Amino acid sequence: MMLKLRKGIQRVMERVRTEKLFEDETLYISALEGTGREAIVVFTSLNGNYAARGGQSEFIGNATKGGTRACIFVTDKTQSWYQTPGLADRIVEVVRARLSEWGVERSMAVGYSMGAYGAMRLAKRIGVNSVLAFGPQYHPSFDLVPGDPRWIVEREAIGAHTLGPVTEEVGEDVAYYLLHGRQGCDILHWSLFPQAPNIRHFIVPFVGHAVTQKLKAEGALPVLFEAAFENRFKAFREVIWGVKGRLRQPGETFETHPNDWYRREILKEPHPDALAKRA
Repeated sequence: MMLKLRKGIQRVMERVRTEKLFEDETLYISALEGTGREAIVVFTSLNGNYAARGGQSEFIGNATKGGTRACIFVTDKTQSWYQTPGLADRIVEVVRARLSEWGVERSMAVGYSMGAYGAMRLAKRIGVNSVLAFGPQYHPSFDLVPGDPRWIVEREAIGAHTLGPVTEEVGEDVAYYLLHGRQGCDILHWSLFPQAPNIRHFIVPFVGHAVTQKLKAEGALPVLFEAAFENRFKAFREVIWGVKGRLRQPGETFETHPNDWYRREILKEPHPDALAKRA
């Protein structure tokens, strides 16, 4: 009871301390100042624009590290996967200016789903040291990712795609930590991601797009945040091993490891494991 009360008081104080950096009809950016020279930039997921509506920002507890770490929260109010003309350039301008003003020496971009796309896509331009991306989409375009049946209305509403695939501007000096679920149609997206030494791509079994919720339930998020922030690969890997996850294997795609959804909806055939259970 006391723990919940303390957390509630902390969240109220965070809202009081939150500073609005920029807002127009398309974009909302807010900030929480920390006590050191570290910062995390959180990109909001689809329908996750709570901060713009006066609610709690995503990942605020892990991002602020108990109030000691500065944070910037970026919300695409148009729900366009940050494709709205001028949006990305304004984000980079505002975020870079505030990080410079704070004298930040180490920073990380974080996001879930659409927010993970934004975090990865703009990481190099913002100048962060690392990225923590939960369930990032490769791109919202129906042409680039055919077969994904989700978010039809929102994706059709995007007037023009001003940003390319999520990995179009991968920074060689940025450490990318990516997490995808093994199940469901996220397989169409993560199969398209390139593989490189600085892209640490983990696949978590028994879960689909809701990989963040699973990791939170397992109590893994705090350690993952710090390991990715400090670019401690072995520590990050050990936590993922604890939830039965593993590194994506070289050349692994929906063709080499099709999951239940892909076999049923795309290949129109049962998974071998399902056939084995019936036998």
